[in-house]
Amino acid sequence: MNKIGSTYKNLGRYAEALKIQYKSLNIKIQILGDYHPEIALSYHSIGALYFVLKKYSEALKKFNEAFDINFLHYGYEHPTVALSYLDIASVNQAQHQYPVAITNYQKALKILIKLKREKHADTALIYNNMGAIYEKLGQYKEALEQYNQALEIKIELYGSNHPSTAATYNNMGLVYEKQGKFQEALDKFNQSLDIKIKNCGELHPSVASTYSNIGLAYCKQGKPDIGIGMHEKALNIKIKNFGEDDETVADCYFNIGNTQRLQGKKSEAKRSYLKALEIYQKHHGSKNPKVEKINSALNNLKT
Repeated sequence: MNKIGSTYKNLGRYAEALKIQYKSLNIKIQILGDYHPEIALSYHSIGALYFVLKKYSEALKKFNEAFDINFLHYGYEHPTVALSYLDIASVNQAQHQYPVAITNYQKALKILIKLKREKHADTALIYNNMGAIYEKLGQYKEALEQYNQALEIKIELYGSNHPSTAATYNNMGLVYEKQGKFQEALDKFNQSLDIKIKNCGELHPSVASTYSNIGLAYCKQGKPDIGIGMHEKALNIKIKNFGEDDETVADCYFNIGNTQRLQGKKSEAKRSYLKALEIYQKHHGSKNPKVEKINSALNNLKT
């Protein structure tokens, strides 16, 4: 029955997957009782489904139930207990309860380090997630420290040219950009770009996203003439992958419009903004933050 639930989950049919998981849980409880490790595994699976559905309160309840059983069976210093802390912290983070999330990530990390799992994928994930929290809080020094820890582990586990390593370089670039350290940001974005092209080819959507980040960094550095080329590359890749009317294509037009405005090309910027506006309105109608952002940009061209 768990295999059926997993199949539904893989197909994105989460409601059906939940029903199957609950049926499986009830059968397990009848056979094994309330506190068997298999029950904890079911609670984890149900919590994970609620997490994907963004029903965070329900997810947290199930992850806590899994934690209680795991702690009962294994005690504090066990990898399963560490992963329960990781699950709970992920929900705390999604709920913007950042101090609580950091505390639970640190509890998970402490266990994994004590178990000699300093160079483990779960440890890298914890450092990455803590980095994201510190970045969100504007604590950029701490964010970079966490991302660096994640990067070191990923390079050791996967090598220097792995997509996961590229993702961390990209995260570090975003932090440097927020610090106003645009050359450092560009260095990280370019490292990320090189890895993505090697792994995914030049026309992958993730390559386009990195071109966009590079373009934004050049614009903030006061080099819109270079930035425009990066944004156009991103646009061409997105159109080839998703067609003319995709929302990410509109994002590219918006970035191009901003860059053209910086170049003093108001008429060209207006055309780009209007292309973005047309696509956003197809997706969201006239009342949407992105539509409002475009209208504000168009009004600013008049001044």
